[in-house]
Amino acid sequence: MDALPWKFVDSVVELFGRKTLDELAQEVRHPLWKDVVDLHHNNRMYYIVKFRKEEGDIKPGKRVRAALHRGVHLDINYIQNLLDLWKSSGNLNFDLCSSEGIVDKDGLLALMSKGRETWRHDRHQSFFQHETEKSVAILSSQSYPISCYTCECDRSEKCLLKERYPKYH
Repeated sequence: MDALPWKFVDSVVELFGRKTLDELAQEVRHPLWKDVVDLHHNNRMYYIVKFRKEEGDIKPGKRVRAALHRGVHLDINYIQNLLDLWKSSGNLNFDLCSSEGIVDKDGLLALMSKGRETWRHDRHQSFFQHETEKSVAILSSQSYPISCYTCECDRSEKCLLKERYPKYH
């Protein structure tokens, strides 16, 4: 084991889940492995993403809500990737809910400046309308950094896009 390079040990330990890592941190004694396990055990962040089903199972077209709370920092590139996915398909239908300060404020404002900016109920929002689909993506400076709404008139009697944002329907 002494001949193994630190990088290899690190790449193996990186694959361990929380439960394995917690138990291993208490048991491992070898100096090379101990340092790596301790590093991962002390510095690793675990996230919980909760999905709430609305109107049945989570399927394409069904509205999904993901909630991220305290202790998580969301890189602005993540929001940009979601916006790019929405632009490419136009069929995303979700809310990303978060606590204040979870997203880089300056990065979010820069991204919001590319859309149609408005103030709504003391909330700074930016609207992006899809070029070919009846769909809108909304970036917000408060609890919902990104929400995407797609027309559901062909699938349901209730269309949230029509109900909440008739201007974009």
